[in-house]
Order: sequence, then structure tokens, then C-alpha cells
Amino acid sequence: MTKTFERFLRSFSDDELRAFAQDRGRAQPPYWKVMRLALRVEASRRNLRLDEDIAELIGATTSEPEARTGTA
Repeated sequence: MTKTFERFLRSFSDDELRAFAQDRGRAQPPYWKVMRLALRVEASRRNLRLDEDIAELIGATTSEPEARTGTA
């Protein structure tokens, strides 16, 4: 985690950090695995317990995209 990103996360209030984590968790950008770790570290540093739904988003790991089923 870069110092710049650490400063970025620390600039958020606790509520803003929760909202940011929830928003990014839904979007799951390409850099999500790294961001998830950074959010966990920051939440731990603040002694925050993120809401259950946000914790699931942050904790969710998908090694491969979900398979889609369809009919021809």
C-alpha cells in the first residue's frame, strides 16, 4: 500500500470510509483485491467493525469470474 493511498483512506471520517468500502465493494474494480486489503488495514487501525454487509463485500474473494449459464 502506498503512502499516498494510506493518506487518502485516513482523510475519510468513519462513516465516509464505510460508504467508500460499500461503494467499491459493489463495483469491484480491477484493483479490488489490493483495495480490500487496504480497507481491512485501515478499519483495523481505527478499531472499526464494519457492518456485516460491508464486511462481506470486503471479505468476499472471487478467484475467477462467475460462470454464466444460458441457452442457445
